[in-house]
Order: sequence, then structure tokens, then C-alpha cells
Amino acid sequence: MFKVRRICRLIVPHWRLWALALLSYLPLVVLQRGRINADTKLYLGEDPAGLIGRSLFAWDSSQFGGFVPHQAIAYLWPSGPFYWLFDVFGSPQWFTQRVWVGTIFFVAAFGAYVFLRHLSFSLNASFIGALFFMSSPYVLAYQSRTSSMLLSWAGIAWLSYFTARGMASRSWLWPSLIALTLFTVGSVNATATLLILPAPVLVAVFTYTRSRSFKIFLGFALKTFVLSTGVSLWWISMLSIQASYGAKLLAYSETLESVASTSNSFEVLRGFG
Repeated sequence: MFKVRRICRLIVPHWRLWALALLSYLPLVVLQRGRINADTKLYLGEDPAGLIGRSLFAWDSSQFGGFVPHQAIAYLWPSGPFYWLFDVFGSPQWFTQRVWVGTIFFVAAFGAYVFLRHLSFSLNASFIGALFFMSSPYVLAYQSRTSSMLLSWAGIAWLSYFTARGMASRSWLWPSLIALTLFTVGSVNATATLLILPAPVLVAVFTYTRSRSFKIFLGFALKTFVLSTGVSLWWISMLSIQASYGAKLLAYSETLESVASTSNSFEVLRGFG
């Protein structure tokens, strides 16, 4: 019962969380009303049900005489059902798009707030830290054209928080929450998923150096690995098929030179690398 009350106190909205929500959604909804960004997939807004249906298969016969789609599996969750639900209720496409991006911003900010509070930062310091994280220059490159790529960014703080809590517990709850988080943010881009994993790994190592309980560390690591791998097989298997039989798009769209050329130390420091 004590744990339940503690979690409730942590997540019950107060003015700081309402402020984060307002800053996440309001600018997106009130500015440039009615205009649609060229975000991710046209069919995501035009025909979400059709896109979800086609994403179930590694072969798409609807165009070009048939082909192996590129990362279509990613739209099975969470973006596909999100757009589908809003479409069912008749939401304008531009509004659905803004709410989707705003939700990513809020989840990211809320996660940063919760993690900073866990690290014993004050309420105000946690709020400011969450605000700065939500306002990272990193989001500018993705928010209006490939917003799904921001899912991994939004999951970093949550993965770190669940890891910190899990390292102090023998419960299956925290490994399960980590697995569900990876289930939600991991399907869009495997590289982006790999790039966020050092954060929870560093949290786990740091926590272990303080507790010195190798048994708990090993148990937590095994539970997390088994659960996370199990819930990720759906997109890992599809990416494997795509890599073997699909078009080699990355050789043209994301060459090593084009990706690495902006990753100098200054750009990485300010979040643009």
C-alpha cells in the first residue's frame, strides 16, 4: 500500500505537469492551424487502417507490382493505432498530427521530470530540467518530417528511471516496464534504439557500484533481456526480412558520410549531432 501511495504522489498532476502538458500541446495546436506537415508517411493520416493492414505482411502487392516495404512494420504500434483512433472519431488530419507530436513531447518531458525527481532533484529543478529536455534542439530535425524518430528520444528518461528502480528490487515489474517501453519506441529505427540503450546501461552500472549486489544486478539484467527480446521479435524479424530481400535504401538516403559529417563535438554537445 505504501508503494501505491508513493507512485500516486509521483504521478498525480500538479501545476508543473500541467505546465509541461500545456507547453507540449498548445503551441502545436494553435500555430498554423489547418496545415499538414509532410510527416513520415502520407498514408498514416490519409488511410491509417489500410497502412496498418499492409504492415502486417512482409510483401506489399498494392503498388509497383509488389515489393518488400521499408520499415512498414513500425506503424503497427504506436503511431498506426493512434492515427486510426483519431480517424475513427473524425479528427482533422492536421489536428491528429499535432496531438501526436505533442504527446511525444509530453511523454519525454514527463519522463525527464520523474527521473530527476527520483535522483532527488527538487520540484523546480526537475521541472526546469524536463523543460530543457523537451526543448532540445534535437527535436527540430524530426518534429515536422519524421516525428516517429522522436519515440526513442522520448523513452530515454523512462528507461533510465525503470532501470534505477529495478536495480533496487527483485520484482518483475520494472523489467516488464522496460520491455513495454522498448516495445513502444523500438520498432521505428533499430539504430536509434541502440543509441539510447547506453543511458539505462550506465544507470545500471552506477547503481551496481553503489549496491554491490551482483545477484540482484544479474537477475535484473536477465529478466530485462528476456522480456525485451521477446516483445521486440515482431519488428526484428521483419527488419531481417527487409534487409535480405528489400531495396538497399540506406545506401542512398543515409550514407555513412552524410550521417557522420554533422557529428562533430560541438554539434553533439548542443544536441544537433
